[in-house]
Amino acid sequence: MMTTRIMAAVEHFTGDGEQLQAFEAEFGVSDKNGRPRKIYDHTTGKVDASVVKSWESYDLGKFVQRNASKLLHQLNDKVHVYVGAVDNFLLNEAVTAFAQKAATAKVPVITELIPGADHWSIWSEAFTKRVVAEIDAKVK
Repeated sequence: MMTTRIMAAVEHFTGDGEQLQAFEAEFGVSDKNGRPRKIYDHTTGKVDASVVKSWESYDLGKFVQRNASKLLHQLNDKVHVYVGAVDNFLLNEAVTAFAQKAATAKVPVITELIPGADHWSIWSEAFTKRVVAEIDAKVK
């Protein structure tokens, strides 16, 4: 177990290519040297609102809300999002927020919090078989 502050410090020590840096490179904007701008200062925790704004186009909840009329029939029973109920990175909170935004927009998506599962333990053999069976049933 570690805090985000410790995770950021480890990434600073190990150099490029870790998780926080990958998110910043993928979703963010570059600084004047071509490096990804940090969404927050990894030492002080101060959030850079302009970087947060630049990530907004990747917010699936907002995408669903903006495009609800187009997505109503396209997504019917096609989007399933699974997450461990006790995800180590609190992705369960993000999935819950996504589900609430989709429900408010009346866009049919299926979200499921897997009880007792965390970020790494969600993919048990039984769960994997279940998901594969669900996919196979839809593809046939």
